Amino acid sequence: MDNAIVGGHWAGRYAYVNGYYHAALVLARSALGNEPQDLLFYPICYNYRHCVELHLKTMVLEAEALHAALEKLGEGVDDLVVKPKKMMERHSLSSLLKWLEKALAIFSDEKMDPEVRKAILELDRFDFDGQAFRYESRNDGSLTMPDQAHIDVRNLMDRMKRVHFHLAGIDLWMADRREMALAFVADLTPDYSDYY
Repeated sequence: MDNAIVGGHWAGRYAYVNGYYHAALVLARSALGNEPQDLLFYPICYNYRHCVELHLKTMVLEAEALHAALEKLGEGVDDLVVKPKKMMERHSLSSLLKWLEKALAIFSDEKMDPEVRKAILELDRFDFDGQAFRYESRNDGSLTMPDQAHIDVRNLMDRMKRVHFHLAGIDLWMADRREMALAFVADLTPDYSDYY
């Protein structure tokens, strides 16, 4: 079959997150083969960066849902810092990461993997607004990447694999905890519909 299945059930958040991750992975593997690494670097990094941004935004929404579920359960959770609307409209990985780390501190004593955190902040440093891997210059004419660098594509691929699976693990943990809390609330809420 040559047709992709898109939309509806196939347009869930993980379809996008995993889609950008796998696109980057395919390009990185091609670059490590016989394809030109220099030319593929930008789309590789764009796809990895966008995957991370989608992960973080998804996790912010999941953190809010988990907090609401725990409040329904009556579990004593600290107040969640209200997310700034503009944070979700912009492309700052560091802002999303900082908010998420504060939220995670409410639910767990676990910390973000330091290497994952470092990789996310490095991506943000290279491309703070989601434009550097997409365009050669900004609206003012300045180069988005003015300094030449040598990037080990295999190392980048390995680091981003660690980032992807670490973020997915945290997200799935929050989703599981939210579902458990909501199921417990449902069990505690009597259903008298059979009696009326």
